[in-house]
Amino acid sequence: MRPKVELSRRARKELLGLPKNIAKQIINELRKLQDTPIPKYAVKIRGEKDVYRIRIGDYRILYKILWTEKTIIVFRITHRRKAYR
Repeated sequence: MRPKVELSRRARKELLGLPKNIAKQIINELRKLQDTPIPKYAVKIRGEKDVYRIRIGDYRILYKILWTEKTIIVFRITHRRKAYR
C-alpha cells in the first residue's frame, strides 16, 4: 500500500502563497513521494527521527514519515532562508 501524503495547515498555506510554477513543481514532487518516500536526493535532518528535506530550487519541502500509519506529513514548504528557523 502506498503511503498517503498529508499537508499540515501551515504547509498548505505556504504552498498557496508560492509562485504558480514553483507550486506545480512541489505538487509533482509530493506525488512522487507516494511511490518513493525517501528519494536519493532527500536529506535526513540531523537530530530528528524520520524527518527529511527535499530541495526544489530555492525552496525546501520538510516532511516526516510515520511508517506505522503509512503517512507522510509535510510540515513546511518554504524558501531556504526561512526553512530551518
